[in-house]
Amino acid sequence: MPKYTVHIYAVARVPVEVEAESMEGAIKKAEEKTNLYDVLDSEKASFAEEVTGYLVDVEGDEGCENSRYFNTDDLTSVSFRFLGGEGSAPLAFANEGDGENERSWES
Repeated sequence: MPKYTVHIYAVARVPVEVEAESMEGAIKKAEEKTNLYDVLDSEKASFAEEVTGYLVDVEGDEGCENSRYFNTDDLTSVSFRFLGGEGSAPLAFANEGDGENERSWES
């Protein structure tokens, strides 16, 4: 039976109190004030009861050629190709079995 590592992309709620002239200014100040790495490793954040997707890696697939991202809306599979090796950013996404909708990004 194959082994997989499933990465669950969950939304966290991080309340940050700031004073600002506008809502946009408040967002900017909150971002500047918050180190999400520290907050998410503490009890200051809470699960927002939303999952945005799942990345499923196949054990032993060093090039991530068989990894798939699944949307939560209908669990449709999305495949992707990488520019380089492990940890590199995706080059293109395509709906599984539908090459016509392939998109690519340039850095």
